[in-house]
Amino acid sequence: PARRARRGVQAALRRMIDRFDPAAIEEELKSNSAIGNLLSGGRNAKLWELYQKRHRDIAQSAESSFLGEIGADFRDAYEEE
Repeated sequence: PARRARRGVQAALRRMIDRFDPAAIEEELKSNSAIGNLLSGGRNAKLWELYQKRHRDIAQSAESSFLGEIGADFRDAYEEE
């Protein structure tokens, strides 16, 4: 059980970190905004806005349920063991 819990926590943490991967955020920006790609001066601002939104969404999810998405990731990884 302890080993299973540790793996669940590790997997949940890894998935959370992956959500904040700069390459993933850039890719999301590319797919969401063709005009954002044309305006390179606004690129950093758009990336920052996307990062802030992602952080806010995860924080709100954690407020509304036990650890929000992190808890769901933990449960999924724990059940895979």
